[in-house]
Amino acid sequence: MTKKEMFLQLFKEFNNEDACYAILGNLQAESGLKSNNMQNTYEKRLGYNDETYTKAVNSGAYSRQKFAHDAVGYGLAQWTYWTRKQALYDYCKAKHKNIDDTETQIEFLITEIRNNSYLLKMLRYEIGIDHLTEQFMRLYERPANQSKAAIEGRVKLAKQIEKEVNFQIPEVDPDSKDNTEYYEKSDYDGKSIIDALKSIGEDSSKANRAKIALANGIENYTGKTSENTKLLKLFKEGKLKVWQE
Repeated sequence: MTKKEMFLQLFKEFNNEDACYAILGNLQAESGLKSNNMQNTYEKRLGYNDETYTKAVNSGAYSRQKFAHDAVGYGLAQWTYWTRKQALYDYCKAKHKNIDDTETQIEFLITEIRNNSYLLKMLRYEIGIDHLTEQFMRLYERPANQSKAAIEGRVKLAKQIEKEVNFQIPEVDPDSKDNTEYYEKSDYDGKSIIDALKSIGEDSSKANRAKIALANGIENYTGKTSENTKLLKLFKEGKLKVWQE
């Protein structure tokens, strides 16, 4: 899969560009975005490389038990702890996919995130590549090296991927069946979604903001800062969807 294809798979789940770049930046740091990546420090010790280790696991020559308990970081996220590697193995088998299937590994990553409600909310509703890259590193990857330099390195990778992917909302074909509407960009440059909506003559009440939030993937809107910040970011980018009855 290309970086853009990985991004789109993540975006379908999180509907948050910054979160997708943050995740991919971390995965780039972990594995170089190689789904068959075997932790380099174990190659000589076990006598395998990325290709031979993966082939052995897929064929069954390297058993589920060995794969789970060998302490070798593997795949996009360099899954290492035995319960997570075993869960990855079982997930791929249940899907009838090879252990190194990129799309399946991303699906598995998403299932793990769904089991962490705190991280899931953050990735869906908070913004800022720097902030989300650091939090994903600390809450999901949890590498031994969590130094300032390590964080900066991952942020740099995330922003590089942002440039490469260059995600844009597709132009809407007026003849298509997709009736999605977006608020037009305005000259508003403030920090309040309430004032931003007022600037275009839109109802800025909490009740209406809750409807707009739902249209943009934010469920159970409460009006907290992280939710409003995301709405404002979408508004300024011309990507804020209009609520439709």
